[in-house]
Amino acid sequence: MTTEQETNLREGLQAAYPAAEPSEALRVRVTGLAREMKSVNSATQSHPWRIGLRLAGIAATTLVVLAFLLPPKLTAVQAFERMTASLKDVRSAHYISWNIRPDGTRVKGEEVWYQAGNWRVEVINPDWHQIEVCRDGTRWTYVAQRESVTQDKAAFPAGYDSISGFSISALQHDAVASGNQTHITLLGNTIEGGRPVHTILFYSQWMFDKQEPTWRSRITVDDATNLPIRLETQKRKPVETRWITTETREEDFNQPVSAAVFVPDFPKTAWLIDAVAERDYWRRRLDKGVAASNTVVVRDLQVNANGVVFLLFTANDEVGRDIPFGNVKSVDLTDEFGTRYTDPSVQNNGIGSQNFVPTCMNITAGGEKVAGYLFGEKQLEGRRWVPVEKQTSWKPRQFRLTFHLQNLKSGQADTAVFDLPLQSAEADTVPKYMPYMGRSLSSDAGAEGDEEMDVRAYYLYHIAHDLPAALRAYRELLTYRAGAQNKLGLTYGWSSVQWLEVTHILIELGRIEEAKTALTQAKHDDDSARCSPATHEQIRTEMKKLGMDP
Repeated sequence: MTTEQETNLREGLQAAYPAAEPSEALRVRVTGLAREMKSVNSATQSHPWRIGLRLAGIAATTLVVLAFLLPPKLTAVQAFERMTASLKDVRSAHYISWNIRPDGTRVKGEEVWYQAGNWRVEVINPDWHQIEVCRDGTRWTYVAQRESVTQDKAAFPAGYDSISGFSISALQHDAVASGNQTHITLLGNTIEGGRPVHTILFYSQWMFDKQEPTWRSRITVDDATNLPIRLETQKRKPVETRWITTETREEDFNQPVSAAVFVPDFPKTAWLIDAVAERDYWRRRLDKGVAASNTVVVRDLQVNANGVVFLLFTANDEVGRDIPFGNVKSVDLTDEFGTRYTDPSVQNNGIGSQNFVPTCMNITAGGEKVAGYLFGEKQLEGRRWVPVEKQTSWKPRQFRLTFHLQNLKSGQADTAVFDLPLQSAEADTVPKYMPYMGRSLSSDAGAEGDEEMDVRAYYLYHIAHDLPAALRAYRELLTYRAGAQNKLGLTYGWSSVQWLEVTHILIELGRIEEAKTALTQAKHDDDSARCSPATHEQIRTEMKKLGMDP
């Protein structure tokens, strides 16, 4: 039996029988005590009171040892709840997260400090250096690449709160909120670093996925404090038993943290952005709008230097309506130069819809309700278009927006048309209002990089069905990702999807041998990144069709 098989077997047995098993040394000790009791019992009766005391002492010692050996069984739910309760009472915390490369080496991803309501979150990698400091109800966010510091009113770093900042006690809540089913398993006690610990396995799986879970958190917890000391994110391919650790986090609680850690000391040359004033500015600007009809108000229209277009609008849609995007069925965009734009209503395999949600209800980030901007009973909506052909230098132009609407009560169709000129590319990568939206887009959504190339390639293949152009676009994307991967020492978890797209294009072009090579690469990326079960199954199916061994 291999070490890996032995580990999997041990985990399975411990999961089935969670009570701790006595070590061999303790077994020997108990056996010795039993023999000693037997020898004393058979000894001479010349000093019965002494023998009685000795027997009582041996019996008491045996009970103590057995109590240690056979502690009361702790259920998985109890262990998880105890850990959660302990986390609520921590005075300070410090942890370091590491990304695990395919070769097993580690790359530092994030370091976090917390003490007495103060926070510091630091992310450093070759492409991004960001520091967030929170104290006294104010948050400072420093981004080295932008040479900027954004000051805002917030008690917690973005995406954190007083509990989920430690990322464990919120696991179950976040998973269920995302439509996942969860399962908790408790492994038996072991000794680590001279202290007894137990291990909690937290599984999460999309509720409609009938296969075995392919993701879990392995949490090592100190028995004495009920606080975690390590969290490992693990993935596996469907049907396999082998779990691969993709990220690990080392944790330490209730140790003093230097006050200097929470001082917002950033370069004096950094551009200071007052987010409170900026948020108020955008509320006033969007409230005025740029054009209106009886049914639609165009709140903002922007373009960046790469030609990516961003639209904000409100229509006759009440806030909280349980119909996606209300009565607006679609929005078409054209310009005077005849530029082709991707369709924002199309669901892209790589990144999802190009619609974004500026206004949404009951979203919590950092303990604060985030709803974006509301205008009376109208909810703010957003669209984004990516030019199919790259824009080398953007020129002023006039856009035409055509809204296709349907009255939700009568079912009657309607349209609203706007001709709007833009003289300059105001946005950098995404508009400056984006941080204040309910569900915003990352800066990558407007950059000439990974996400934009993915949108363009998907459109060329699935919408325009321009096979040669789509093939060039996907290869450009994959070359870009390979360069980023080598730079960061990481593996993109979704490249197998794009390699699979390349395979389909090559099959349609009749280039079967090249398709096999692309499919081999798709399998390689799927194996190393542990992609979704659906992608894994598609790869196996295509390999069988091409006579390859999956």
